[in-house]
Amino acid sequence: MSAQWDGQPRMLKLSQRIVKIEGQVAAKSNSLVEAGDKIAAQPNSLKEKDNELAIKEQDIQELTERCESLRQRLQKRPATPLSSFRS
Repeated sequence: MSAQWDGQPRMLKLSQRIVKIEGQVAAKSNSLVEAGDKIAAQPNSLKEKDNELAIKEQDIQELTERCESLRQRLQKRPATPLSSFRS
């Protein structure tokens, strides 16, 4: 009976160690899941950036066209002497 009793503290220590290791494994697993989530979110972030760039490129194109239109309108106007603006 004494041999059985001597093994119990060792079993308790081993059980505690197993619980500790399981906790560490769970923490690492959570870390890996979080890292995986971050990696999975990157393509979405890149898609959002691509969309933002496409919108900005479209805005630039529209502004360029408006500037060109204004340039053409100014070129078609007859030249007005500066003296006509003075009162």
